[in-house]
Formats: sequence, structure tokens, C-alpha cells
Amino acid sequence: MPSKVDYQRASLIDLLDGHAAVFTRVVEEMAPGTRFSINDIRDRLDAAGVPDGARGGLFAGACAARLICASEFRVHGRTYPEYIPSTGESAHAARVRVYRRADPS
Repeated sequence: MPSKVDYQRASLIDLLDGHAAVFTRVVEEMAPGTRFSINDIRDRLDAAGVPDGARGGLFAGACAARLICASEFRVHGRTYPEYIPSTGESAHAARVRVYRRADPS
């Protein structure tokens, strides 16, 4: 059975180099430490024609490249991923992951 990572990789196959560059540029324009989610950059990605289906792979790739990192919080000694409600039109009460712009140094 394919994993989430397999699906993310497959989503990038049809992605144009320009789309990946747009995603990278949007993220690099943020100050280090900025917390954000797809909610915050969705309009810019939509305007650039970045396909919805490729965005998970772009976020995963940006994490792997240490451009961003998943935001987490600690409660009673346990670490949890940070999620917020999606503001997407077809979200249907979905949650989206929160990320933090990494320090480029």
C-alpha cells in the first residue's frame, strides 16, 4: 500500500519547475521564525497556478530542504503537531498543518 510520502512524491511528477520556484520564493520572503500554513499562502499559489495536488509534496520537500519545519507544541512533556482549521473553500472542517520558516543560517 502506498504511503503518504509516496503520494506526495507522485504529486510532484507533473509539477512545473516554475511552480516549485514560486513556492520557494513565497516561503523565502517570510522572516525566519514566521509561523504559517497553506491558509496564509493559498492565494499566491492559486494566482501562480500551483496545482492543489502538488502542495503537500512542496511542503514536504521544503521541510526536507530545511527551508521550513513543522510547528509543534509541548503539553505535559509531550510534543504535538500544530494544526489549525483550513480556510479553503472545500475544506469541510479539515485541518491544515502549521509550519515555521527556518533560519537560513
